[in-house]
Amino acid sequence: AVVSTQSTGAGTPQVDLAQSYHDIGYLFTTLGKYPEAIEKYKQALTVLTNLFGDNHPSVATVKNNFAWVMFRLGKFSLAKEHYESSLKVRRQVLGMEHSDTARSLHELAELYHKLGDYNKSEQMNKEALKIRVSILTSYHVDVARSNQALAVLYLTKGKYTDSEKHQNKALSLLESLLGDMHPKTAEAIHVYATIMYKIGRYNSAI
Repeated sequence: AVVSTQSTGAGTPQVDLAQSYHDIGYLFTTLGKYPEAIEKYKQALTVLTNLFGDNHPSVATVKNNFAWVMFRLGKFSLAKEHYESSLKVRRQVLGMEHSDTARSLHELAELYHKLGDYNKSEQMNKEALKIRVSILTSYHVDVARSNQALAVLYLTKGKYTDSEKHQNKALSLLESLLGDMHPKTAEAIHVYATIMYKIGRYNSAI
């Protein structure tokens, strides 16, 4: 739920309405219907901001999902604004040792990578990875995601040794957790093969 059952106001008509707006927005997001998703996220955000103000985890969640859609639409300035706002709230309210804070860092790092700010992307990816290892242990899909994000970043920067190290970790985790036939594992194999090709180990890339 976008609003925790422990939150003040949970279960009220206004909160239920915001939850419905958010859930419909999320459904539209998964279907790739981004304009419809944006409309519903905006409606959810209006209700939640009126109820709780800006500095609330539920508001941060909607902003984060809104930013994700903006990123996919290539509206990077809007995505950056909402990602950063979401991260600020999550750091203040939830603290650094929280999975939602790690998610904000991970997704903002992806945006900075896209924008070519590799140093900022690296910093945030490392921060997300550190949090995830701390609260989820090293044996988790999100830890694999952070390692792969770093691997792709280092591949872009031409740091192939670092890229291989992180992608090895990601691939090993995904094979163990999801199996060889899962799409995420297949994606990780593709990234690993690209790294092998870049460093001239063609037999390993096949």
